[in-house]
Amino acid sequence: YSHNINFIMNVPMDGRGSYSGVPVDDTENDERVRLGRSISRQVRAVSTMSLFGSQGTLAWVFRTSFPVFLCYSMYSALNVAFYFWWGDTLHDFLHMPAQISSMMGTIQFLAAFLTGLTVTEAAARYKAAFAALIAFQQSVETMRLSLMSGTSDPKIRVSIQCFISWMMVIARKEIVFYTDDFTHPIGELITKEFHGCVLFQPAVIWTFDFASVRFLFSTFIISAGLWDSKEKTIEVVWNQSLKCWGDLYELLTVRSPTTKFTVGKIAVHLFLVSIPLVNDHIMSACALPIVAALFTTVWNLASELADPWHGDGLHDLPLNDVIRYLALPAWSEQDCGQVEASVQWMNKGLQHGDWTHTGEPAIPRQKIQEPNKDVLIDFNRMRTVAQVGGCKSWATFVDSAHRDMGNAMQRGRRMPQYVHWTTW
Repeated sequence: YSHNINFIMNVPMDGRGSYSGVPVDDTENDERVRLGRSISRQVRAVSTMSLFGSQGTLAWVFRTSFPVFLCYSMYSALNVAFYFWWGDTLHDFLHMPAQISSMMGTIQFLAAFLTGLTVTEAAARYKAAFAALIAFQQSVETMRLSLMSGTSDPKIRVSIQCFISWMMVIARKEIVFYTDDFTHPIGELITKEFHGCVLFQPAVIWTFDFASVRFLFSTFIISAGLWDSKEKTIEVVWNQSLKCWGDLYELLTVRSPTTKFTVGKIAVHLFLVSIPLVNDHIMSACALPIVAALFTTVWNLASELADPWHGDGLHDLPLNDVIRYLALPAWSEQDCGQVEASVQWMNKGLQHGDWTHTGEPAIPRQKIQEPNKDVLIDFNRMRTVAQVGGCKSWATFVDSAHRDMGNAMQRGRRMPQYVHWTTW
């Protein structure tokens, strides 16, 4: 306490008697910290959205409803001009019945019902997506912290960071497959320290899915003696991370069919077009653009809430930023100067099944700390990438993957080019 008081009292002051800035640690300015703060600000901005400003609610309403407002203003102007030119409204000119027919009542009910149903479903989906994204970020970070705290071996610590980054790369690939959005390259998820890791070779990224990641990563955790069978701490955070990814993946892939929005919009526009026809008062035609803008705003809101993953809408969630944040390794003092050698050791094991290491800490060895103290760490449980991919050797695995990617490119597929983020 006294040390903190002395530190505060010794803060330098400038010539005006104000406290001057104290130099901060450079680690506070690294990309991962900045990205984490950016995600927190984006999450906060969703619930604290301002009414005014270029990114405010009114500006969004104007941008989304202005084309429809302009179109129906022209339609309304034609009706008003017809009234002053002919002396009758379009309703009276066409000898429409004074009482609204059952058909028009049905269209009105259908438009209102589909609008309300769509907005309610979209709001529930948005809330679930928001919760799933935040839970996924927190669970993966908890898993990272739990695994990194369980060992002081820099080889295992660097490998854990590499596996988590690889998990995010495969997650991005599967998301891109369903969203068909290739604007965010895979290369931005792979930090320069991992460029030489075999897990990020295009052949591996192309061949493996999330199930393969789960098998290899969990086998590595068990082989490293980190899977605590008594306390079950790692098991809990591991299962929670997989569950959060499953919830998020379901929201990304299982969506409402576009026909639902199409039918609803058709019903709304039929109702709007029919307003001057079934109402004999000229004010109905004058108010038509405002009603059309309100309906359009509600449908655009439902569309953004139901699919908040594009990244350019007012209500979009920071999915790509979260995946990029999780893909960036969280280095510590124990890992300094050990990354390159650790990646080479990991490559040797994943390619050829040789996990031995003669330096300190050696492998095989007995674990000297909990969890699983005195357990032999030899990585005999691990399988090579080729074995998981169903091939006999690393060379045949790479050749098979390249042939498959070449055939896919000939069929006009874009995914082979997407996963080929660098030249090996």
